[in-house]
Amino acid sequence: MSSVLKYDRPDFLPIVAKPTMSVAIIIACRGGQEKLDLTLAALSALNYPVNLFSVYIIDDGSNPRLKLPLIRPASAKITYFPNTTSSWGKSEAANLQAAKCKEDIFWFIDADILVDPDHLTHHMKWHHESDDYVVLGWKRFVKEWNYTAAELKKSLKAGEFDSLHTESEPHGYWEARVESTDQFRNLDLANFRALVGATFSISRKNWETVGGYNPRFKTGEDNELGWRCLLRGMRFIPEKEAKSWHLGLTTIEGTTDGRKIMLEHNNPNFANFIPELAHLRAK
Repeated sequence: MSSVLKYDRPDFLPIVAKPTMSVAIIIACRGGQEKLDLTLAALSALNYPVNLFSVYIIDDGSNPRLKLPLIRPASAKITYFPNTTSSWGKSEAANLQAAKCKEDIFWFIDADILVDPDHLTHHMKWHHESDDYVVLGWKRFVKEWNYTAAELKKSLKAGEFDSLHTESEPHGYWEARVESTDQFRNLDLANFRALVGATFSISRKNWETVGGYNPRFKTGEDNELGWRCLLRGMRFIPEKEAKSWHLGLTTIEGTTDGRKIMLEHNNPNFANFIPELAHLRAK
């Protein structure tokens, strides 16, 4: 018998035939109109009932300002975050929008993510089962893409999500943690690292309980949020069927310089806010 303590949860849940829970899809971004157009085209092909979700894009100081493309969910709208030298970034922009939303579930996605039409339904099967889950979508990174928003939507409607890319890269570190922790079932303080952003969902109640993003974090905000979710006893669900393509390599793994810059920014904040990373204080 294993001595490792584990969370109890189902191994599998079917998609809910008649969902009832509403979803706020929150996208905080700056620039990247071309990628955002593709993200919204993918969201327009979602299989979740259209009357149960709304899309909120928060433009964090883009120049020129972002605009809604022709191909998008009917509910999509843009708000413009009053970006200043002292108030800017994903954390503050997302917090501002989330405070206005009354939907049951908040689904945060990046503006360079293309989701499978069933992506949201796989998140929501868990939220319909219990209110303490933080559901994490599965992503693969792609270096190149050459389709338009119209071509993308047509392909998704034809069931061709998996064949959009023949070459891609995994989120290696994250997938290794999924495997080593038995899908984050193991009771391990390091599991806060499960929350890496890009695509995750959480109940509005739990978002408000933990206080949303810490605005001191301009990057690394998802990991720090994951720490507070872990301490509240929330269960992380890495849902492999919630598939997505990430347009471009991740900043932290893409280049040596990108990783160095990111860590130099993150480590002082992590040292002060996440006791599990107390070793960073020695630096």
